[in-house]
Amino acid sequence: MCTNDIMPHGGDAECGEGTIRRLITDRGFGFIRPTLANGTMRKDLFFHAAQVVGVRYEELREDDIVSYTQEDDPHGRGPIAMGVERIRRAPDARDEAGHPHEPAPGRWPLAAGRAADDEGSVYNW
Repeated sequence: MCTNDIMPHGGDAECGEGTIRRLITDRGFGFIRPTLANGTMRKDLFFHAAQVVGVRYEELREDDIVSYTQEDDPHGRGPIAMGVERIRRAPDARDEAGHPHEPAPGRWPLAAGRAADDEGSVYNW
């Protein structure tokens, strides 16, 4: 679980919970949609497979509920999620015929080392 006791990079950090919005499994990263109590929206947070704790990255599914520590990217690319830990698995999303639900199309991998979230923010790594 997320704690404010020790921050890995020594900077300001914020604990939060959210839903895995998108996984790019062949590239080893994903995006988390933060859950906010007051109903305001924040941009999705980028996370890398190396930041997943408690389970393997391959075990995560879209719509899983996770906790994380939000920090500024050390390379200056904006906020990222660190210490991503699954709290609850997503319900099995299937249609009436039993087929897996396909997520709505969005803007995702752009090119090697680049991706974009639903709001069009571009992430480079």
